[in-house]
Amino acid sequence: FIDELEGQRRQLTLLLLENVTEPKHLPATIKDWERQQTALIARWTQMINELKAALAIDFAMFQVAQRELLDLVQVTRHQRDNP
Repeated sequence: FIDELEGQRRQLTLLLLENVTEPKHLPATIKDWERQQTALIARWTQMINELKAALAIDFAMFQVAQRELLDLVQVTRHQRDNP
């Protein structure tokens, strides 16, 4: 599960960096993306907080976390492909 989560995080990073032509544009790119993805980022953050607070973590919790991040990656990719 950790490998899958890390892979999705890498994909998300690559999607965000794709259109950054200069390092100085990165903060604006991230802020724009955060505004567009507020709800999904909040769901992901909530999931991470639940994982951190859990006394015991089972595979189902990792699957839910993985799905939340996958949703964020897919929506970001879709918005990139369909501006």
